[in-house]
Amino acid sequence: MLKRKTGLWMILLSGILFGIMPGLIQFCYSQGASLAEVNTAKFLVMILVLLPYIFTRRAGAHAFLHNAPRLLLLSVFSVSTEILLFSSYHYLDTSLATTIHFLYPVIVSFISLLFLHKKANAVTWICLVLSVGGIVAMLKSGGSLHPAGFILVSLSAVTWAIYIVLLSTDFEQELTPLEVVFSIAVINLVLQLLFGIATDSIHYQLSFKAWIGILLNGLLSGAGGSLLFSLGTQRCEAQVAAIASTMEPIVSVFVGIFFLNEPKSTRVLIGCALILASVILLAAKGENDK
Repeated sequence: MLKRKTGLWMILLSGILFGIMPGLIQFCYSQGASLAEVNTAKFLVMILVLLPYIFTRRAGAHAFLHNAPRLLLLSVFSVSTEILLFSSYHYLDTSLATTIHFLYPVIVSFISLLFLHKKANAVTWICLVLSVGGIVAMLKSGGSLHPAGFILVSLSAVTWAIYIVLLSTDFEQELTPLEVVFSIAVINLVLQLLFGIATDSIHYQLSFKAWIGILLNGLLSGAGGSLLFSLGTQRCEAQVAAIASTMEPIVSVFVGIFFLNEPKSTRVLIGCALILASVILLAAKGENDK
């Protein structure tokens, strides 16, 4: 149970770091950076942070090749999620887009139930209802719902749900969790470069402020959030990981309100309270399971 508890706290911390990300992305956009430029820099930072560990491990090439199909599939869903979600920021307030995206715990639960035949216990279902109720409360709290933005962010919820389910199932023992994260980061970097080349959106002729924003995003959401989330998800059930990660929209909403002048209402507080209740209950269940 210690493994599950550690994974839960990793995901909660990643949610806080990820919650800052939408504001940083919007800042980078305002300084002329493109989606591909922001993401390639993020994955490059992740790779550089993990390189010392990879060199000390020196896992054989056969281990990576054996898991290559699944790693590639994970990367496709990961990159698709980022492209869809970050593109929706052009049409929706960051707080609104993030809250819609975080309806994915429902999708995770249905995928786990229908395809993996993993039934959640009563406490997990209560946490799911609380977290989704909080997301819905915040969803109604403001911002215009642009059709293109809604489609993009809804698809991002589906692709991220599939990513979580795939990541939470056991890998072959030849690869450690950090090697899995490193492999996904390398493939993601290549896919983002291909996306940038195809859309002619990688030039890196940016201002000093844009570089600062890109670097901060790489450190916080890449080396910090993505790393912690991936490691945490490999230690938890998919439903638990999805519910715990709903800490992110709370942080994102408050960043949007206090730093991006986005709309606020009492529903935001109600939504945050429901999500916090679900996370606290989930954490308490983890303590009782020890």
